[in-house]
Amino acid sequence: MNSGATRPGGDTALTANLGFSVSSLERIIAIHRPSATVDVRTAYSLGNRGTAGLSEFQYLVNSESYPARPVLIDSKGAESMAETLIADHALADFKKSATFNNGFAAVGTLGVGTSALTGDAPDIEKEVCFMIPSPIGTTAGAASAAGVAATASDVGTFVVATEFESGLSDGKSSTIYSGISTIASVVQWVGKYAVPTASIFTIDFFAQYTVLLSLDTRGSGVWSISV
Repeated sequence: MNSGATRPGGDTALTANLGFSVSSLERIIAIHRPSATVDVRTAYSLGNRGTAGLSEFQYLVNSESYPARPVLIDSKGAESMAETLIADHALADFKKSATFNNGFAAVGTLGVGTSALTGDAPDIEKEVCFMIPSPIGTTAGAASAAGVAATASDVGTFVVATEFESGLSDGKSSTIYSGISTIASVVQWVGKYAVPTASIFTIDFFAQYTVLLSLDTRGSGVWSISV
């Protein structure tokens, strides 16, 4: 299930109503995409995601905050990344691996010059890709080759996810369903944007939730689904 909103350029706050009405909401994923390239065939319109100057966010369900304290977005995105890992049940799951630098090992010597291990050293295809405010989204980037310098990517990969299940962050929730009910509730995104931008962003929200399938074995013999 997905919903959407638009962040006009220059705004510093946005409250958007989301049409999520389910009995067991588990998590919401939010992405910001520059509206100018959303329908441009020659741009990476689907996967090009930026921060849009986002400084903090949370959700309101009938005016109750989730999480209780707003998630802060700093220059490195540490807190938002932790929240995203919690939503993916991976924060404490050491069996689950990820490659945040898109598979390219950083080069250079730690703390030495411009080639320090900062994540944007030469031969890294995506230069600080996770926290780009307004990614252009037209160049995928390329590692250096013989006689050819590396090309930095301008495709952003920022994403935030929020957990609505209770006490589940170790990757073992496959048989436990404890999402919150949003039936007959008002679900809202509340985002604050510290850096005004002239760009307009399309914000997409994706809700994941549990459904109940039941088979009437004593009557009609048909399946029914409860959202």
